[in-house]
Amino acid sequence: MVHQFRFGLVLLPLFALGCPDTQARFDEFVDATKDMDVADEESDSGSESGATETTGVDPGQDMSGVYLLALETGLGPDSPLQFVTTIEETLADDGSGIATITFQPLSLDVGSTIAPREFVGDPLVFPDIAFDATGNFELDMGIVMVTGAANPITGSDITASLLLSGHVVHADALCGDITGMLMSPLEYDLAGSTFGMLRLADDGSDPATLPGFGMFPYKCSQVPPPSGDGDGDTG
Repeated sequence: MVHQFRFGLVLLPLFALGCPDTQARFDEFVDATKDMDVADEESDSGSESGATETTGVDPGQDMSGVYLLALETGLGPDSPLQFVTTIEETLADDGSGIATITFQPLSLDVGSTIAPREFVGDPLVFPDIAFDATGNFELDMGIVMVTGAANPITGSDITASLLLSGHVVHADALCGDITGMLMSPLEYDLAGSTFGMLRLADDGSDPATLPGFGMFPYKCSQVPPPSGDGDGDTG
């Protein structure tokens, strides 16, 4: 650290002039400075680790089930695309897992967040998605096409390349970031897009049982706590 190094240069002549055991005290100073540097490095490393720690889930959490996935882009703030998403996961002994993830688009009227939300178009199926033991995963969807009936922003068919980088928040929720490029109906960089997934009690085919707007997340800051822990922040 620069300020510590300069401090040592100032003290060195003072030790030489007035101290009976100059070398010993200087060695103590150098050792203490090294200890401070190591402590600073460990503190910085801990901060970075804390910033990237994404989950408090227990290793080996089986996330198999049905979820409502909502996806927000900069083109339509607070107008997320929605998918009923099924995870079928097989766990390994070390707590990691391999999953098949299926995304079934839901229909949405332009400007709507809750209607009609019926199954529409072909499901998107992705096998062999790896989850690490702490619940982190990446899903490279490649280039996908979604029917315009599921696009609440313009109603146009969508073609895009998508990469989901997510993590398990708790047994009933996942969330993360999305990068990629929208190719049609216009070109748009999707960096900064987000998604949230909340577990459903059924197969998601009945619009009446899906959570209403403000009751499901489409970014990590909105993920509610586990069931029974009180209301989450859905703002």
